[in-house]
Amino acid sequence: MKKKHPVLEGTIILTFAGLLSRMIGFYNRIFLSRVIGAKELGIYQMIFPVYLLCFAICCQGFQVGLSQLTAAQKSVSNSGNTRFLLRLTTLCCLLLASFISAVLFLFSDFISIHILSTPSAGPCLKIAAIAVPFVTVKGCIQGYYIGCGNSAIPASCQLIEQIVRVGSIILIASTFLYVKCAGAKLAVIGMTAGEIVSCLYTCIFLLKEHHKYRKPENPRRQLAKEFFRISLPLSANRICLTLLQSIEAIFIPRQMMLYYMDHTLTLELYGILTGITLPFLFFPSTLTNSMATMLLPSISADCKRKNYAHMNRTISLTTYGGFFMGLFFTSLFFLFGPWLGTIIFHSPTAGEYLRVLSFLCPALYLSSLFTSILNGMGRTNETFAHNIVSIIIRLLFIYFAIPHFGINGYIWGILISTFTLVILNYIQIQKDLK
Repeated sequence: MKKKHPVLEGTIILTFAGLLSRMIGFYNRIFLSRVIGAKELGIYQMIFPVYLLCFAICCQGFQVGLSQLTAAQKSVSNSGNTRFLLRLTTLCCLLLASFISAVLFLFSDFISIHILSTPSAGPCLKIAAIAVPFVTVKGCIQGYYIGCGNSAIPASCQLIEQIVRVGSIILIASTFLYVKCAGAKLAVIGMTAGEIVSCLYTCIFLLKEHHKYRKPENPRRQLAKEFFRISLPLSANRICLTLLQSIEAIFIPRQMMLYYMDHTLTLELYGILTGITLPFLFFPSTLTNSMATMLLPSISADCKRKNYAHMNRTISLTTYGGFFMGLFFTSLFFLFGPWLGTIIFHSPTAGEYLRVLSFLCPALYLSSLFTSILNGMGRTNETFAHNIVSIIIRLLFIYFAIPHFGINGYIWGILISTFTLVILNYIQIQKDLK
């Protein structure tokens, strides 16, 4: 019987779950845009740079490192090593997350006033701080399962998180609790509830599966040294990138104020672009993101086994698939963008942004694929450098273009920086394949 390709099988599972999650999330965006309004949606989007920076510090690099090492150890059937690596990663990340969560909770008002320049974001950051340890533990377990080639658990976890998030928001909005949880806080409470429940789900599943202890096949010190050798540079890279992205997100509203001279209008336009248009544009990337998630452990395992023919075939198929998918959605969003924005979100502005950004689709969908391919090859320094170049380009547009051209200046920056990132990654992949 012919064995299924692990990337294809995992991609199908993750894509199916991702599409359902995105559909639920889309309903959530429509619901929130009508219940809390564009301004509060903009405040909700403003806390994400801080929240994502906390996740990058606590987990993101370690999660990728765990996934990469788990795939490599599984390829030579060292299951004792993989379980030790999972325990080590989870313990380190949980301790770090507990500390970061406490810092975020205590300094939330300071961050909202002096960094975000939006005092009303303080209560939202306090609520988000509660979610940090839960999303960290969940991220570690998901990284382990992705490395094992088991995409069913991360996929089902993603669905549960979205269902709980949207369900809790609708429940609160329909009861007397909405009086105390109105505005952006409503969205953050839903997000936190989803992260807590999905984390508990992954923990219960893991405990049921791992009821027997297995001794590692290699010395623990050797495994720990190898893990930190891979994970610490990855973590440092992710933290630097997320920090720059956070600076980018914080500076956008400030620079927009120089052009529009209206705080409310600035938050509304920022909320429309980041809370409505970009999620709409990212909707089809469910497929490429799922593919990218499965690509990293597959490429890593092929490198470990020196199976270069299989690796080349995998890279070629995913590249062609991502490119032609991008062309299709460029045509779709360019032709029907204004109609989609008006009919679904009752926002002609969102439709206009969607049409302009439609040209981003091929580069957008290829960027996640190329990054995973290079990380799987061990080219983490190269991906880090390319991402830095991309973010610097966007920062230059934010600083110089937005005060003169408004939000259009930022849209131009997104287009140019994303195409630059994809070109740099493609050149590096071609060098390695030769």
